[in-house]
Amino acid sequence: TVSKDHPILTPNGYVEAGKLTTKDYIVQPVRKITPGITSINTVTRPLGSSRYGYKSERSYTVNEDLGWFVGMYLAEGVVTCNAGYRDRQERPGYGSLCLQTREIEEVSRRLKILFPEINQRTQQNKNSLCVNLYLQDNGLAEWVYNNLGSAKTKHYADVFFNYGKEFNFGVFKGYLEGDGYVAKDINVVKITSVRSDLLVQMRDV
Repeated sequence: TVSKDHPILTPNGYVEAGKLTTKDYIVQPVRKITPGITSINTVTRPLGSSRYGYKSERSYTVNEDLGWFVGMYLAEGVVTCNAGYRDRQERPGYGSLCLQTREIEEVSRRLKILFPEINQRTQQNKNSLCVNLYLQDNGLAEWVYNNLGSAKTKHYADVFFNYGKEFNFGVFKGYLEGDGYVAKDINVVKITSVRSDLLVQMRDV
């Protein structure tokens, strides 16, 4: 918040905050997006294996489709952690997306192309009309948890601005698909969320 006489930069120069209306535009910095990172790596631990056991490493290309998944997760996803193992560490076990029934088929199809090695399953949400789509891979779940958080800790990490414009465009499309829509009659993109910080981060994208 600012005081009413605080100067705010607009395309027409500085205007006192108290004189701004909902019809005014303001000037803000634009985050620079660079194509520095081209792939991500995950480490999957098969069920029952410890941190000293067998591990499977996978690599995924950073592109618009991966960005779309990240955006969908930020809008509709959560990571569930398994109970502590012999070293008493709770590790991410699997990720899930809460989707409308009409969305399941197309989202599942795209995820199978993006993550062909990962098993999926669906389950009707008992508390709503949504269907949970589970991605049963602790390696991907761990990458998502470490980079995006889960539930109330979800965020868009600064490192993603080094993933290139294609990836970030995919993130915005995925987030819009999950939590927003385009009002074509007035040429406005509208996104609804209980997380105001995520909305600010999507604005920066």
